[in-house]
Amino acid sequence: MGKEKSTHDSPREGEWWQRIRNRVIGEGGELQSVLSRGAGSAFLLKVIGAGLAFGVQVLLARLMGVTDYGIYIYAYTWAKMLVLVGRMGADKGLIRFMPEYRSHEQWGRFRGALRFGIRTVLISCTGLALIGASVVWLLYDSMPASQPETLYWALAMLPILGLIQLWKGALQAFKRITQALSPELLVKHLAVGGGSLLLYTVMGGTLTAPYAMGATFAAVLVTFGAGGVFLWRALPAEMWKVESRETPKYWLRAMLPMMVIAGANITMKRADLIMVGALLGPDKAGVYGAVLRISELAHFGLQSIDSIAAPLIAELYHSGRHGELQYLTTWAARGAFTVAIAITGGLFLLGPFVLGLFGAEFVSGYISLLILLVGQLLNSFAGVVGFVMMMTGHQYKSMRILIFAAAANILLNAILIPVFGLVGGAVATSLTLLFWNVWMVLYVREKLDIITTAI
Repeated sequence: MGKEKSTHDSPREGEWWQRIRNRVIGEGGELQSVLSRGAGSAFLLKVIGAGLAFGVQVLLARLMGVTDYGIYIYAYTWAKMLVLVGRMGADKGLIRFMPEYRSHEQWGRFRGALRFGIRTVLISCTGLALIGASVVWLLYDSMPASQPETLYWALAMLPILGLIQLWKGALQAFKRITQALSPELLVKHLAVGGGSLLLYTVMGGTLTAPYAMGATFAAVLVTFGAGGVFLWRALPAEMWKVESRETPKYWLRAMLPMMVIAGANITMKRADLIMVGALLGPDKAGVYGAVLRISELAHFGLQSIDSIAAPLIAELYHSGRHGELQYLTTWAARGAFTVAIAITGGLFLLGPFVLGLFGAEFVSGYISLLILLVGQLLNSFAGVVGFVMMMTGHQYKSMRILIFAAAANILLNAILIPVFGLVGGAVATSLTLLFWNVWMVLYVREKLDIITTAI
């Protein structure tokens, strides 16, 4: 007879799967019930949102052409980067604190956290917008035509974009997953596409970057309103019956690492595009913006799994179920890596065709696309290592790794882009992804005895 497999260190795979399944489909407890209701809808919304986002970018590129599209995507990327700093981690702070205050019926602190978040975002984002507008005014004469106006529109959006993220964080804290995601993933993309088409028609078959950013500004206002209505309906009546109680120093200490991690992440994802636009001009920025948008399709599997796996990682770790945590991280990495391989294979064959959807000028980015896809494959192979560090109390180490990686990314872009153009930016980003993922995987293996990779 064969030797029976030991189950001392971890449960048999069938037993493990039943336990994970129970958490996902909802047996016994609020977390399981929330995952049952939210995981499927969140995944579906992300699929639809990714498709809409890609379609809208193709539409804008076709309506504007490579130069105006480059100016548009360059300005909007600056807005996305600045708003991450401007929101000061307040959205993540609400996700962390509001469920605790609600469960303990601390309605004064509950109301205070929301008011503090709104005030922090408005002050910070407005200040950054004014500073940015001053810089644009000083450099006005040295910028390409229509770029200053486009940047002014983008900077004006900062406070609204920050509040949209705050609404999203508060709704996630209330476990209203569909309402948290749908304004940004559905409403905004549909409004941008519809508004741009309307302007293109009214203007007689032309659409410039400033007008496209104006349409985006209007879409952001609609998104802000939709999220605000959802949040208003979700707020408990009890919070209006008490005075606001605030602990700003405590909240800021908790929000700081979240803000830095988010800022370092977006720097690694968008520093290459910013530097391509600054060093090579709007035409190249337009091509590289399309390349980035397409390459991120390979990252979709990991993004979708992250939102489902994160709460399970925290629960399994803090309840001491090491074996189940290892199975979960392996399963997540294999799922993300499988999706990345499938998408990368398709884009390897169809990359020129997909780039051609944006316009004939964009096909020149094919080699850069392949390099970025290699980086996304490596990122997916490493699995949910970032969330493992965040959910197990190693967020400060994660923050230091990401700061170092972001600095390395900027330095590599500064060296490689002037010499190799778009290919240099793609190489810098892919090398940085490899660097920080290897560092985090080795750290998690040493400190937690968990292997997060697909193998």
